Amino acid sequence: MLFPSKSFHIKRSFQRFVTNYSTLPIKKHVDMKYDLYLPHKSTIQKLPYHCQEPIIFMHGILGNRKLYKNDCQILANYLNTAVYAVDMRNHGETENCLPLDYKTLSDDIYHFASDHGLEKPSLIGYSLGAKIAMLAILQNPSKFTSAVCVDNVPIPQPEIIPFLTAFTKSIRTLITESNITKFDKDWVHNAALWMRKYVPDKPTIDYMIKNVTNKSSHIKQLFCVPEKNSLYCKVPLLAISDIINSEVPAWPSDLVEGCKVDNYILFIKASRSGFIEERGVNAIKKYFSNYDIIELQGTHLIMFERPQAYISAVANWFIKRNKTETSQLADKQLENNF
Repeated sequence: MLFPSKSFHIKRSFQRFVTNYSTLPIKKHVDMKYDLYLPHKSTIQKLPYHCQEPIIFMHGILGNRKLYKNDCQILANYLNTAVYAVDMRNHGETENCLPLDYKTLSDDIYHFASDHGLEKPSLIGYSLGAKIAMLAILQNPSKFTSAVCVDNVPIPQPEIIPFLTAFTKSIRTLITESNITKFDKDWVHNAALWMRKYVPDKPTIDYMIKNVTNKSSHIKQLFCVPEKNSLYCKVPLLAISDIINSEVPAWPSDLVEGCKVDNYILFIKASRSGFIEERGVNAIKKYFSNYDIIELQGTHLIMFERPQAYISAVANWFIKRNKTETSQLADKQLENNF
């Protein structure tokens, strides 16, 4: 009897792993993992400003809530309100499942707010998270107060598909094809070198490598190749790479045809990213009556390049918006008295 070679066993075992991992469960809603940031107590008995509503903070594609913990705490302190930073499905510590489209992701946010008893929260979203925030408000304007959308607009963007393909391939091949193992003491450095073959931009590599770890998880299944003692990936890229490449650039215009809302919306434009241009501004005008656009110098990674600038812009906008609403309410009450 001929026994299969060791390589044959590894290949067959890996094929089974791929097959199993490519079949993710279908879930209408998920229990998103989150961190809650509360304002630190002040020595002043009453802080001079209060945001009035909690905030839900949403990351971008291949991101996670831990990337923004300092930002969220600063905003909670400055605005004197609760900030909930969440992991979207298939990201961070939230479970892996399908679908992965904007309708499902925005529904996840709506149900998160409902499940946690958040009355009319405001939303802050970066990139993917920005589109989720827009759709959530367009579909449920009475359930949310306002939104901050960092460097994205409500339009299809097929031009970003080559970049998404390179990003997902750099991580996927790192796990499946490189010889870098979880026991490698220099795995972070070596992983960055591997990813550079696909993504020459160091800031982008620094962002994406946060998805990779050399430790297994008791919380969720991670993408790895056990027989190779490979590194782990927090995002199930074998199952969803193609979905990312098709769904992230999309915009579900059919779901919001004819919709226009008067919720306050802030768009933060990164000057060197190309995401918010004339076509996108026209789409903003189509869907939103009350919007502001603030431009900051930087690329699409503006939140990491200039954290103080964007946090200051966001906080000051909330304060200005709140004063406007307070003034309008006072004027209305005054009119009713006469």
